[in-house]
Amino acid sequence: MEHKIPHPEHRYEYTVRSSLVILVFKIITVEIIFLSLYGLFFLGGKILTIDFSGWFLFWIFQILDFVVSLFLALSWYAEKYTVTPKQVIISQGLLIIDRDVYNISNIESVKLKVRFWGRIFGFGTLRMYAPTLKEEIWMKHIPLSQAQRYVELIQESILRERDFTVIPRHE
Repeated sequence: MEHKIPHPEHRYEYTVRSSLVILVFKIITVEIIFLSLYGLFFLGGKILTIDFSGWFLFWIFQILDFVVSLFLALSWYAEKYTVTPKQVIISQGLLIIDRDVYNISNIESVKLKVRFWGRIFGFGTLRMYAPTLKEEIWMKHIPLSQAQRYVELIQESILRERDFTVIPRHE
């Protein structure tokens, strides 16, 4: 499917989050850790009797497991990347929201990096270089179904910004 680049006069704002696969992987990792802890405490010989302290510890583990999984899900939801004709905006954070705004005019290049696991699960990382800021801007774990469109939008915006840049003449 071919994505059309919006005309320069048209305003657009596209927002994307990290791939859902990343969230699922993090939650599965947390579940494995907590299952291992359950095994150590309940099957490892330390708490074989089912008494009040055993049940209390069991529910403490359950609550911690739920809180950590909820935190991961909310953190995933709070992290988003937005592309407009003039800016790339990276927002993240739950209680303290960190919002980085980068002007397209500062960005020189855009690369899509897809590693082994990204190829298998369908995500990649957009890497943009801003020489005036001397830093790389990363949009991590973007679904591949949307990543190429973002590369095209940003490249088109970079070219449009360069075309509209007026260099003063010294006479």
